[in-house]
Amino acid sequence: MLAFPARTFLYCLLAFTWALAVHVLLTGGAHWALLPASGLAIVVTVTLGSFNARWELFSAVVSRGPAGEGTVALTFDDGPHPNYTPVILDLLDEVGAKATFFMVGERVREEPELARVVLQRGHQVAHHSDRHYWPVMFSRRAAADDVARGSDAIESATGSRPRFYRPPVGLLTPELGDAVREAGMLLAAWSVRAFDGFLGDGDSVRRRVGSKIRAGDIVLLHDGRSGMRREVRPPALDALRGILEDLKLRGLRSVTLAELLAEPAYIESMGTGETVPASGGRSWMPRAVGLTLMAVVVLTAASAVAAPGPARVDDRLADGSVAAEAAMPASFRKVAAVLSQHSTIQARFQQTKSSALFREDVVRTGLLELRNSDRRLHWAYDGGPELLMAGGRFYPVGKGAGDLSPEAAAGFRAPGPAKFGDVMEALFFVRIETLSRYFEATDLGQGVFQLSPRTKAMRAVFRSVRLVVTGQPLSLQEVTLEEGSGDRLQLLFSDVVIGQPLDEERFKTPREHSSGGAPNPGESSSPGPGSR
Repeated sequence: MLAFPARTFLYCLLAFTWALAVHVLLTGGAHWALLPASGLAIVVTVTLGSFNARWELFSAVVSRGPAGEGTVALTFDDGPHPNYTPVILDLLDEVGAKATFFMVGERVREEPELARVVLQRGHQVAHHSDRHYWPVMFSRRAAADDVARGSDAIESATGSRPRFYRPPVGLLTPELGDAVREAGMLLAAWSVRAFDGFLGDGDSVRRRVGSKIRAGDIVLLHDGRSGMRREVRPPALDALRGILEDLKLRGLRSVTLAELLAEPAYIESMGTGETVPASGGRSWMPRAVGLTLMAVVVLTAASAVAAPGPARVDDRLADGSVAAEAAMPASFRKVAAVLSQHSTIQARFQQTKSSALFREDVVRTGLLELRNSDRRLHWAYDGGPELLMAGGRFYPVGKGAGDLSPEAAAGFRAPGPAKFGDVMEALFFVRIETLSRYFEATDLGQGVFQLSPRTKAMRAVFRSVRLVVTGQPLSLQEVTLEEGSGDRLQLLFSDVVIGQPLDEERFKTPREHSSGGAPNPGESSSPGPGSR
């Protein structure tokens, strides 16, 4: 038998598909796009396995014998043919070689005497379907009927019921495999194929066989051509004498398939009445494959309707999906609504930066001021610089800001993806319409919320974000960023003052200072509270 892991591969593929289906169900549709790919892989594997009986995808199949005896099995399909089969018998008899003839039932009924002659001259008669009509293989009843009718035809002509069966055109379906096993027969394929049923002449067929044949091989040849006119001469007739000479030169001899495998050739052992029992039961493979593909179709359709594909998620979220906001916990939406009412916020902060690059954590303190009307933040580090965050860009402010270079006056874009500045701004204002586009929130209780990135771009920047919103009145107390690089940034707020007027000058960009306060092109601010 061919050592090919097709059946194991299909088992693994089915198991993977079911595991993926369970994952899709448990995660509400995550990675559902892999389902049709997995289903297609199953279909391709089953299709290729059907046309390659030697893969043994559905049933055990004999495709070669032991190599130690110096024997091979020449087999001939599609006969018996009144003109060609006798020629092959004579050529075999000249050198004392034996062969196996896989006969078609309807042709046996036309030439019963020739079938008997094959058996009487010491060769093996085997089964090659009743009609050589492959569509019957896809119906369990039709396949079983075809197998039975062909066996009856051979037994009626020869007195022996064949035990070996070769599928027409090498196509093996689960239905046919079940029918053959239930009839107590063995499936036979080949290890060397001459392709003489399709093309070539005697010389090319001889070369194909001679270049491959080794002890233990089962060689597929033809003494007829299915679906073609009877007067077409099979190339095997012209190739056989040379093939037999090649075998002799290599010290090989041709025997029947039963002798090669040391197995009974017929269901009833001749002269004893002993019956060889049927082997195995019906294959569960068709039901498993069918059920799996049905699950793939149903889950794929349901997921495609219920959730957009990965390429559409970010697009929909970027448009401000109302559904994404609604998916946020109600407690988080309530907190965001309260914070949006604060016109200004002023607080002391302690910033702690942890990194594998630092021997010790870097701790800095300062004053943070937020203005809700235009979503601007002013940072003043103790003994250090002052920065304004406006429209997703950072601007140096304070002493010496008027002497900045044009590049510095234009501000620096926040690091990270294009929308990173909006995200950083939204974290400090707890702006849910922005956060819901890029994060999923989990309420951990007592005003603590865990934000998990929901887009690929954000996952590259953050592993998670922790927000703590408590106090009376309610205010942001902590922002902790677990960065994608492994670094950690924590901001703790204290001495929070809400609603107090703030110095307008500290919230102007350098260009606004130079232009008398009017915003410059490219420095547009984010919308105010309640804007969508």
